[in-house]
Amino acid sequence: MKKTVYYVMFLSVCAFSQTKAKLINPKGKWYFGAEIGLNTITSFDYNEENTSISVGGISEYYFDKHWSVQGRIKYMKTGVSFINQPENSWNFGWIKTTQVLLDSPVYNRFDGQAVVIPIDLKWEFRIKKNWHGSIKTGPALTMETKSNYNYGNVDYSTFSKTFVTMNFGYGFNYYISKRYSVGLDFEYYFLGDSKGTTYEFLWNKTHYATNSLCNFQLKYRL
Repeated sequence: MKKTVYYVMFLSVCAFSQTKAKLINPKGKWYFGAEIGLNTITSFDYNEENTSISVGGISEYYFDKHWSVQGRIKYMKTGVSFINQPENSWNFGWIKTTQVLLDSPVYNRFDGQAVVIPIDLKWEFRIKKNWHGSIKTGPALTMETKSNYNYGNVDYSTFSKTFVTMNFGYGFNYYISKRYSVGLDFEYYFLGDSKGTTYEFLWNKTHYATNSLCNFQLKYRL
């Protein structure tokens, strides 16, 4: 439902813009702006509450008509949950409900909040007139501001609060005028610092905090 609201907001802004707008070439220009998004924690495995709002600021420089470097600073919630069954345990799936999980010594859960600074290389291509699509990727410095561990049988004392994750995303951008543009951005944060390792049948599994976001962006050109 919330993603639908973002689509409606994005399309509404574009609908009221000029239909015969001059084609915008952003090369050599700086853009600054803000974004608000729906954040989904994808590393919760047992139906825990996983959605929240994220906010952030944007700085972007176009060194080419189709290429830019985008830096942002964001605030978002993150987390991980997993079962750490004893090694050589073959009774997979023996815990059936979330309530049993909460009372189980093999249930481990991390709840966190973080300031994230992604630096992305972005390729932007024209779809039609001033409608552009984009793909981006890059590292993201993550600094946890809140780290709550409800771990039953995993040692978390050595886990870092500052580390680098990877960011990948795609989106759509519309240039309303020479000064303003709006965008709808989808991105995914993965890897980063381990939040625990569990034994599985063929190999050990490392658990990372992963997030999927849908952002509405507004940018202003200097």
